[in-house]
Amino acid sequence: MKKILFLLLCLCTAAIQADVYNVKDYGAKADGKTIDSPAINRTIQEAAANGGGTVYLPAGNYACYSIRLASHVHLLMEQGTVITAAFPSATEGYDEAEANEHNRYQDFGHSHWKNSLIWGIGLEDIVISNITMRDIVNSPIFLRLGARMRSPEGTPVGSMKRILISNVNVFNADSRYSSIISGIPGAIIEDVSLSNIHIYHQGGYTEADGQRTPPEQEKVYPEPWMFGTIPAKGFYIRHARNIRLDNVHFHYEQPDGRPLMVTDDATGITYRNITSDGKVYKP
Repeated sequence: MKKILFLLLCLCTAAIQADVYNVKDYGAKADGKTIDSPAINRTIQEAAANGGGTVYLPAGNYACYSIRLASHVHLLMEQGTVITAAFPSATEGYDEAEANEHNRYQDFGHSHWKNSLIWGIGLEDIVISNITMRDIVNSPIFLRLGARMRSPEGTPVGSMKRILISNVNVFNADSRYSSIISGIPGAIIEDVSLSNIHIYHQGGYTEADGQRTPPEQEKVYPEPWMFGTIPAKGFYIRHARNIRLDNVHFHYEQPDGRPLMVTDDATGITYRNITSDGKVYKP
């Protein structure tokens, strides 16, 4: 019996190891000088060709041009890993922007993706986790649907759904915009899960600021400043459904008189283990 268990353990361990692809095995140097994107892309291609897996970047500085993501591939960066956008040379640089018909309707950067540091096209159900942010001058978390409608006639408003954001640590965030989840009337954001998040805000706003009703601004370019001072010091949630906040904690350097959460046209909002400066939030 012990031999059988040992054999199963070995097989399971081998299977796990087979799904991890170390970029240094594919030629990455992580010395801050060598262009490592070709080696990283070879690693991603190998993982994708084998059905997916984890592409592992050990600690180091990876100077890169375009990194091409693929479905079923997890890009795992060890603590101490830095990806530096390298300056193009006379013969090398980022991927050429793809040709498409959308230039007539929107800005160049909204229509082309391949000339980016990290890009992926046609990828299913994206998960973002293990993020650290410092000195944030905008909303730490900003999910927005708009209706600028710079598109062919008859194109419907887009959708935003099935989003998971977890394991996020934010330090020294400007409190004016807090965090925002905002759809528009008739086009809601839905099925969003936020978990294991700490946000350290500067604070400093008043109870009067909590009485504001932000304008809808459907036609305005999506930036948090479009709403002015947000009436919540934690999250402002509007035109949304099935939003879950679990194990989310807020800290304030200065007192902030606004309510922690403000909702408008929002249903199915779930709060679990939410604190503000150590005090349990009770809706």
